[in-house]
Amino acid sequence: MCAQHTKRFSQMLGMSARVFYLIDAKGEKVQSVAYRASQLLKGKTKPHFNDELDMGDHVVIINTSLIDMRKRMGLDRRVSFHTGYKRGFKTVPERVMNFKHPTLLVKREILKHLPRKNIMRANRMERLHLYPKEDHPHWEQISYVLPTSVHKFKKLEDYSAEDIRGFPVLVNPRYSMLLPKHHGVAPELMETYDKWLAERQMLIEKYFPGKVTHCEQ
Repeated sequence: MCAQHTKRFSQMLGMSARVFYLIDAKGEKVQSVAYRASQLLKGKTKPHFNDELDMGDHVVIINTSLIDMRKRMGLDRRVSFHTGYKRGFKTVPERVMNFKHPTLLVKREILKHLPRKNIMRANRMERLHLYPKEDHPHWEQISYVLPTSVHKFKKLEDYSAEDIRGFPVLVNPRYSMLLPKHHGVAPELMETYDKWLAERQMLIEKYFPGKVTHCEQ
C-alpha cells in the first residue's frame, strides 16, 4: 500500500513539475508573444489544467527590444501611466517606451492577458523572465524552445549556384527574346516548345520583319 501511494505521489509530482520555456521575441508581434506566454504561465498547455490551481511554467523571453513595432495597429499608439506624484499622469509613444524600457511593453501586454481579480496573478508574473538581449542566466534550465512564427527570408547571396539555376523560369512572349533557347523548359515539353517558337517566329517575321526572338546558345 505504501509503495502504491509512493508511485502515485511521484506521478503527481511529475505532472506538476515546472519547466522553463524559451521564446525569442525578435521580429514578433507583442500580442502574439504575450498570448503564448500567458498560456504557459497559466498552465493551459497541460492536459490536467485546473483553474483553481497554479500549475503554470516558467517563461523566458529574450530580445524584447527587437519586437516588430510596424505590425502594431497604429504607428502612433501611446502608453499611459502614472508616476505616483501629483499631476503625474503621462502618455508616452510605444516606440519611446520600448527604447527606454525594452521589457516594460511586453510585461504590460502579458498582464492584460492574465486575469486581473486573481490571487495567482502575482505568482505567475514571478515566473516570467524578460531580457532585452539574447543573454540570460537560464541556459541550463531551458527545457523547450518554442519555434518562432516569423518567416525569415533568405537573401540571394545565401543560395548556391545550383539552387539559382534550379529556380523556375516563366516564359513571357514579350520578354522571351532575352532568354536563350530552351531555357527552363522541361525535356518532355521540348517538342511543344520548339513548335511554339516556330509559330511565333513566323508571326513575328510577318508583322515585325527583322525582329530577333531569342538568343541561340
